[in-house]
Amino acid sequence: MAEAVAALEVAGAIGDVVRRLYKYISAVKSAKDEILKLTTELSALKVALEYFDNQSQSDLRLLRYEQVQDMLRLIRDTLLSMQKKLGLAPSGFDHAITILAWPFHSSDVAKYLSTLERSKTWFTMVILYDSKESLTSLYAEVQRLSSAIQDDITSRKTDTMLKEVEEVVKWLAPVNSAEELTRARKDRASGTCQWIWDRNLITWRDSSGPSKQPLFWITGKSGSGKTILFFSILDELQLRCGNHEATRMAVGFHCCSLDVAASQLTSNIFGSIFAQVATTHSEVGGYFQQMRKTGTMLIPQNNMTVHEIQEGMQFVLERFDRFYLMIDALNETPHSDEVVKTLISLCKQNAKLRVLITSTREPVQGQGLIFLKRMSERAVNSDIETYVDQRHLTECRFKSLNPTSQREVKHHIVTSSHGMFRWAKLCMDQLSRYRTVRDMKAVLNDIPTTLNEMYAAMLFRIPAEDRGIAHEALTWLCFSLRPLRLRELAEAVILCEGDTFLDNDARLADPAVLLEVCQGLIYSSYDELTLAHDSIRTFLLSDWIRESKLVSEFAVDTASAHRKIMRKCLTYLSLNDFASGPVSTEHQLNARFIDYPLLYYASQMWPIHSERFDLQSEDENDILAFFNTKGNPNSGTFGTWVQLLLKTLDLDRVHRTEPLYYAASYNMVQILKILLRPGNSIDINKRGGRYLSTPLFVAVWRGNLQAAKLLYKAGADPCLRDRKIPSDSYKMAVHRHMDELVELFADSATPRGAEEPQ
Repeated sequence: MAEAVAALEVAGAIGDVVRRLYKYISAVKSAKDEILKLTTELSALKVALEYFDNQSQSDLRLLRYEQVQDMLRLIRDTLLSMQKKLGLAPSGFDHAITILAWPFHSSDVAKYLSTLERSKTWFTMVILYDSKESLTSLYAEVQRLSSAIQDDITSRKTDTMLKEVEEVVKWLAPVNSAEELTRARKDRASGTCQWIWDRNLITWRDSSGPSKQPLFWITGKSGSGKTILFFSILDELQLRCGNHEATRMAVGFHCCSLDVAASQLTSNIFGSIFAQVATTHSEVGGYFQQMRKTGTMLIPQNNMTVHEIQEGMQFVLERFDRFYLMIDALNETPHSDEVVKTLISLCKQNAKLRVLITSTREPVQGQGLIFLKRMSERAVNSDIETYVDQRHLTECRFKSLNPTSQREVKHHIVTSSHGMFRWAKLCMDQLSRYRTVRDMKAVLNDIPTTLNEMYAAMLFRIPAEDRGIAHEALTWLCFSLRPLRLRELAEAVILCEGDTFLDNDARLADPAVLLEVCQGLIYSSYDELTLAHDSIRTFLLSDWIRESKLVSEFAVDTASAHRKIMRKCLTYLSLNDFASGPVSTEHQLNARFIDYPLLYYASQMWPIHSERFDLQSEDENDILAFFNTKGNPNSGTFGTWVQLLLKTLDLDRVHRTEPLYYAASYNMVQILKILLRPGNSIDINKRGGRYLSTPLFVAVWRGNLQAAKLLYKAGADPCLRDRKIPSDSYKMAVHRHMDELVELFADSATPRGAEEPQ
């Protein structure tokens, strides 16, 4: 039985709401009229309730109306709703509130006014002994209005929750693997990849409880079709999880890619898994919401530590009887050892977890827990045969071939592929461009027999006058840290070291010419460009191309490429148009990004490229000269870079912060070593940034272990308290479980400032 509600109790709550509303009059003057209307109706209702309570004590007939308690509860719920919007807990009438803004929309006010007015009228009619039919009708109207208010509040709460989940998901997974899934499905033929479902994979999938080998590792050569195989397994597991509602099963996946640096970070790999679960389990989103940090990162990342990842995975696994965790192309992250070590630890701790990995390399640790499956040439060739059959059945060019010609094409492709699905696809693509059977047969016999020869033929067909920009384009796409937009790449290929300005005479008349020049080697999706396949990168880096007599000019070298890109980025940022320093309006800032398409990439990524090779003395001098422009009027080119990096109009922040702070904040380890050398006069504890933090504190806050160690050994004080957070570098290192750094801080025997950065 519901607890009885007294009219005086509700009247007392009205008095409190009125007092709270009056506090908004001076703080939110634009809502003065709405506040007065609400307080007027509330006061009138309060009078009606007090009169009703007084009359009911002498006339018990008033309490016999069957809807009195229901009406009192509706009014109480309406008042509680108003209290919550005013920032007041239902039981905390004496708590102070902070008034930031008027919390009601105009539609809210209209609904509340209608509810209050009709409630007052209902009790007035009860006092006057109006007809039962009139009271019932008015009660229904009040109930409808109250329900509308609650529905509106629920809707807004839902919208807020969805927005919070969306923000957490973006933070957890700044890289979306769905694009790789779409690409793989385009190339997969129905009926392929069934060979993988042998006894070993089925046992891995179906075994309950502890498993001797919970990690299933698939290896294959670049171009053999690992990603297609990966997504075929993913599709099967997703279908299985959907069909077994009684058993709580789920699957999460991530694709590493050399085209996207953010996809290679350990925190983002696991973050992708967490994000997929958070979209269907709100409590998982809430768990990670408390870890979420804001701030600009050169490479988007959630910045979770391995310790936080392990704790987060345990929280996720509690919700399932079995969880399949899948990672594609683990060889495309430099952090593969850390990822595998974390996965092995998680499998040992939780028998519910099953892990599947694809890679070009075989595992070097945890062999006892890992089942290794090597992709065989015979198995892949069977898939290639099915793939060729499907294209014969579905594409007009191939459907026109007679059965004998189709068999000839299939036999040649299958027997010559040697388990290289990528080669077979390129062959079929090339054949599909010919318009007659005679031409197809003629070219079939001349098709290069290996993937390297296939790519070499593509490069050799590029006209001599276009080979320069083609090489530049391929170099940038091989080593860019994220996919490039067409206008970005067009700007990059024409930029030369030493340029001080760029105009239309220097730029490509039509950026789309790059897609034509590099046809078959570049993949474009929604104006984002990458290499068409990772095997192209492998080919351009190979000894084979360096020794080629026809296309050796296209060979690339990792260190040289990163050095070239970094130096081009610094050249771009040092153009004459940016020497005047940061601008003061949003329009001017946006105009810079529009007029100079490569600006966003150059400002964000040059520090990361500087970490991918050993800096030469020329590079060090150029970087120091770039930083020294901070002493120019309006902080010069350095100030422009900081504004572009942060996308801010807070010029005080730009001018007051030294290069050392940004080197620490963005983990520029090599640059930190240069700045911390004896002879470079710096204040190692000088505060900067938005919250005036020390370089050491911001390094620890962002989890930049190497940067923090360098700063501490150079004399930074870990005991200086931060201005925003009531903590210091030592306590923050403890909080973030940076055990190596905590030990270093605690080692009082280590004389800070005694070691020179090496």
